[in-house]
Amino acid sequence: MIRIYYRVSTEKQDFDMQYKAIRDLCTSKGIDYMSCQVYQDFGISGTTADRPDYKRLLSEVQPFDTLIVYEVSRLWRDLEEQSRAMKALLKNNVNIISVADGEIKSLTDTLFADIKGSVNQFEARRLKERINAGIRAKKRKSR
Repeated sequence: MIRIYYRVSTEKQDFDMQYKAIRDLCTSKGIDYMSCQVYQDFGISGTTADRPDYKRLLSEVQPFDTLIVYEVSRLWRDLEEQSRAMKALLKNNVNIISVADGEIKSLTDTLFADIKGSVNQFEARRLKERINAGIRAKKRKSR
């Protein structure tokens, strides 16, 4: 079974860019998109594993399935969760394909995914820090 996962962090975003890139990837690999199982989490950060379709995906994925995602950061922005989930997926021979990052199937691929996962986690924390600083500055200014 081919499974596709989409995620956007805010309600101001949509899946259009991810959708087009994944459709193009499916076409180039001869995959019938309509036969794929699609999972979508809307307006939820990748820093949490508490995402309804993400949890459903992990509970439904079977050995030798293929998981397609636009970018690894769509699945994970928490390195601990990425490590745990990727270990389980690869142990079950799940083929992970990222449009932006390529396939993750070898030891070297997982090394690069871990490095990118560290950067993704850093970016998520840095964004949160900037947002909180902006909120604090606005509160000080309004006093």
